[in-house]
Amino acid sequence: VLTSTNINKKNKIDNPFPTEKMAYKNLFRWMNSSFFNFDVGIHPSYTATNFQDDSFKLEKNIFDRLNIKNKRKSVSRAHYLRYSPKYYLELEKYKIKKDFSLGSEYFLGFVNGTIRPINPYNFELKRAIDVTIYPLPLMDVTCFNNKNYLKTIDLLISNWLIFGGDFVILWHNNYLKNKKELNKLKIILNKFSICVE
Repeated sequence: VLTSTNINKKNKIDNPFPTEKMAYKNLFRWMNSSFFNFDVGIHPSYTATNFQDDSFKLEKNIFDRLNIKNKRKSVSRAHYLRYSPKYYLELEKYKIKKDFSLGSEYFLGFVNGTIRPINPYNFELKRAIDVTIYPLPLMDVTCFNNKNYLKTIDLLISNWLIFGGDFVILWHNNYLKNKKELNKLKIILNKFSICVE
C-alpha cells in the first residue's frame, strides 16, 4: 500500500492531500494496526520528484510523522512512475529501501528487461545505489489502452513462471469502483490463481 503525502498546491498533475485532517490521520492509524501485514510506503508527488525545491523532504517528513508506528515504511513509488538517477539517490538518502516505479504506462512488460529486482548503478559515483528496484510489468491504464492486453499478460506470466521473481501489479484505487474495470482486474488475477494451484 502506497500513500501520498503531497503537500503541494493543486496543479494539472498533483492534488494535495489533506494530511492534517483527522480522517487522513485515522487512515494511517488503521494501516499501522497490527491486524494488517503489509508495507505502507510513500508515494512522492510529481512536483517532489522534480527536485527543484524541498517538496520531497517535506513529503517524507509528513509521511514519517503520520506513519510513526510502522516499521515497514521503507517503500516508494513515484507519482506518474517518475524515476531518475536523482530519485534513486534521494531514496537512498532517506533510507527508503524498495521502489516500485520502474514501469510504463505505454506498454506491458519489463522496462529493464528482467522481472527480478535490481539495484541501480550510478556511473557518476561509480557504485550501486542501496535501493532495490522492483520491475512493474502490469498497470491498469496500460491494460485499458491495449486491446491485446490479455495475450501479453499470458506471455509475461509464462516468462515469470520460467524465470521467477516478483510480479508487481499496479491497480489504482479509483479503478476499483468501476464495475467494468474491476472485472478486468478479476480476470487478470484469475490468471495468477491458476498458476498457483
